[in-house]
Amino acid sequence: MVSPVEKQIYLFMLVVVTLVSVSSFKVATSASLTAPSSRSPEGQEAEALLKWRDSLDNQNQSLMSSWFGKSPCNWTGIACNEFRSITNISLSSIGLIGTLYAFGFSSFPSLLSLNLYHNSFYGSIPSSLGNLSKLYLDLSFNQLFGRIPSEIGLMTSLHELYLNDNAINGSIPEEIGSLSSLKVLGLSGNSLTGPIPASIWNMGNLSLLYLFKNELTGTVPQEVGNLKSLNQLHLQFNNLTGPIPASIGNLVNLTILALLENNFYGSIPPTLGNLTKLTLLDVQQNQLSGPIPPEIGKLKLLFKLGLFINNLNGSIPGEFKNLTNLQNLGVGSNMLSGYLPPDICTGGLLVNFTANDNYFIGSVPKSFRNCSSLYRVRLDRNQLSGNISEDLGVYPHLNYIDLSYNNFYGELSQKWGQCQSLQSLKISNNRISGRIPPQLGESLQLRVLDLSSNYLVGAIPKELGRLASLFDLNLGGNKLSDSVPLEIGRLSNLEKLNLAANNLSGYIPKQLYGCLKLLNLNLSTNGLKESLPSEIGSLESLQLTAIDISYNQLEGPLPNIKVFNEAPIEALEINKGLCGNATALILGTLFLGFIVVGFLYIRCHQTVRKAHEMPRGAQTENLFDIVSYDGKLNWYMRT
Repeated sequence: MVSPVEKQIYLFMLVVVTLVSVSSFKVATSASLTAPSSRSPEGQEAEALLKWRDSLDNQNQSLMSSWFGKSPCNWTGIACNEFRSITNISLSSIGLIGTLYAFGFSSFPSLLSLNLYHNSFYGSIPSSLGNLSKLYLDLSFNQLFGRIPSEIGLMTSLHELYLNDNAINGSIPEEIGSLSSLKVLGLSGNSLTGPIPASIWNMGNLSLLYLFKNELTGTVPQEVGNLKSLNQLHLQFNNLTGPIPASIGNLVNLTILALLENNFYGSIPPTLGNLTKLTLLDVQQNQLSGPIPPEIGKLKLLFKLGLFINNLNGSIPGEFKNLTNLQNLGVGSNMLSGYLPPDICTGGLLVNFTANDNYFIGSVPKSFRNCSSLYRVRLDRNQLSGNISEDLGVYPHLNYIDLSYNNFYGELSQKWGQCQSLQSLKISNNRISGRIPPQLGESLQLRVLDLSSNYLVGAIPKELGRLASLFDLNLGGNKLSDSVPLEIGRLSNLEKLNLAANNLSGYIPKQLYGCLKLLNLNLSTNGLKESLPSEIGSLESLQLTAIDISYNQLEGPLPNIKVFNEAPIEALEINKGLCGNATALILGTLFLGFIVVGFLYIRCHQTVRKAHEMPRGAQTENLFDIVSYDGKLNWYMRT
C-alpha cells in the first residue's frame, strides 16, 4: 500500500520532470531556429569555407576576421540568397596565398559566382571544379599551373570563365566546347599549346574570346564564321599560321579583331570590309602580302589600324580618307610605295602615324600641316622629299618624330621650339641646310636630338645647354664650325654625344666633366687642338671603346682612366702628339714603327745598290728624304 504522503511526493516529482522536459524542448526549439547545426546546409557551407581558409598559406586578417561562427551570410566577401545559402564568393585582390585543393566545390549547390581574381593561388585546377555549374568563375591573375581539367565541360550553365594570366599549360580541352551558354572565355596570358579546339568554333553564344599570349599553333578555320555573336576576337601573340579566313567577314558584330604577332600569311581578305562595327583592326607582325584592300575604307568607326611589319605592297588606298575617326595608323616596315594619302588627317584625330621603312615618295601630306593631334610620327627610311619647314607645322602634343633617311631639304623652322611636349627629334641623313635654330633650346622635354648627316652650318647653339633631359645629342656629319659650347657641360643626363665629322675648332671644354652620365663620346674628324682637359679624367662612366677623338690636332697627355688606356688605336690616331698610358696607342705606334723600319730597310738596300751609279752627295740627300713622319723620323735619321 502506498501511503498518501508517498503518493503526493510521487506526483510532485512527476510535475517537476514534466516541466523540465517542456523547458528543454523550448530551448532546443529556439536554438534550432536561431543557429543551424553543423550538419545543416548553412553550417556545411560555413564548415567548408573555414576548412579552406585554414589551408591557406596567408590570410587577409582584416577581411577574413569576420569569418567565424556558423552563419557565413554575414561574412566579408560572402553573399547569400533568401534561403541563407551562399550564392557569391568574391575575394579578389586581397593577397591570398594558397591552393584550391581544400576548396569544397561540391559544398555550394547555390553558388552563382566565384571571384578569386588577382591573388597568389598556385597549384593545379582541381577536377572537382566541374561540380560548379552556375554563371561566373574568375581565377585570373594568379599563379595556377598544370592543365585545364576536362571536367570543366560539366559547367554547362557557366556564362563567364576567366583563367587568364596564370601559368596554365597543355592544350585547351575539347570538352570546353560543351559550355554552350558561355559568353566570355578568357584563357590569355598562359602557356597553352596545340591547336584551338574545333569545338570552340561552335560556341554560338560567345561574345568575347581571349586566347592571346599563349603558344597556340595551327590555323584558324573557316568555321570561325559560326561565332555570329562574337564582339571581340583576340588571338594575338601566338604561333598561329595559315591565311586569315574570309569567313571572319561574317562576324558583323565584331568591334575588335586582333591577330597581331602570329605567322598568318596570304592576303588580307576584302571581306573584312563587312565588319562595319570594327573600332580596332590589328594584323601587324605577320607574313601578310599583297595590296591593302580598299574595302578597309568602309570601316568608318575604326580608330586603330595596325598593318606594319608585313610584306604588303602597292599604295595606301585613297578610300582611307573615309576613316575620319582614325587615331592610330601603322603601315611601317612593308613594301608599300606611291604617295602618302593627302587626306590622312582629315578627321583631325590622328595621334600615331608610322609609315617608316617603305618606298613612299613625294612630300608630306598637306593635311599634316594643321594636324595638331599628332603625338608620334615615323616616316623614316623612305624616299620622301619636300621643304621641311613648309610641310610640317607646330604640334603642341607631339612627343616623337623621325624623318631620317629621306630627301627632305630646307632649313629647320624656329617654330620647332614651340613643341613643348617633344622628347625625340630625329632628322638625320637628309639634305637639311642652314643653321640649327637656337629656339630648339626651348623644347625642354627633349631627350633625343639627332640632326646628323645633313648640311647644317654655323655654330652649335649654346641654348642646347638648357635641355636638361637630353641623353642623346648627335650633330655629327654636318658642316658646323666654331668651338664646342661650354654649355654642353650642363647636360648632366647626357649619355651619348656625337659631334664628329664637322669643322669644329678650338679646344675641348673642361666643362664636359659636368656630363656625369656620359657613356659615348665622339669628337673625331674636326679641327680640335691643344690638350685634353684633365677634368675629363673624372668621367669614369665612359665605357671602353666608347670614345673617339681621332683626326684632330690634339696633343699632350691622355687622362689616366680605363677608356683611354685601353682605347683602340683608331680612336686616337692622326693627332698632333698624344701621349700617356694608352696601351693600344703604344702597341699601334710600335707596329707602325716596324712597318716604317721595314720600309726604310728596303729603300736603303735599294739605295746602296745604286750608290756606285750616283755622286756621293746625291746618295746622302736621297737617304734623308726617304720618309718624313710628322717631322720626327727625319730628325732621327739626321742625328
